[in-house]
Amino acid sequence: SDCNGGECILYGPGVDGSCSDTSALNEPSCEAIGTCSNPAQLSEETCGTCSESTALSKITCGVVGATWTPNTWTSSNEVWADAEYPWTGESHSSTVIAGTTGETSSNYVCVDADPEDHMAHCIGSDTSCAS
Repeated sequence: SDCNGGECILYGPGVDGSCSDTSALNEPSCEAIGTCSNPAQLSEETCGTCSESTALSKITCGVVGATWTPNTWTSSNEVWADAEYPWTGESHSSTVIAGTTGETSSNYVCVDADPEDHMAHCIGSDTSCAS
């Protein structure tokens, strides 16, 4: 419990919470569920047209200095439920773990729970607070 005040970081299905639509695996995906008045446009960010035809999203349209005309986006109003007590969930759209924290004084221990997935992994000891 001397390591980071007993705080730890866990990764895995449902550890960060869950969506009322079980097809959404993280909070950003849960919040993004909806439909556009143009069925070919599958996200709120792409639900519209740009005066520059090669810009297919609102962000890209703005970057090229063109005019974005939004179509009608209807949210499905899905609800994200936080992780169950006593856990505190923090959900991200990516499952790539590039590091455990931005602070340099952290004592988090990183453990590769699935050594067969061919993803980058951490090295070190699981018996000490040193990373």
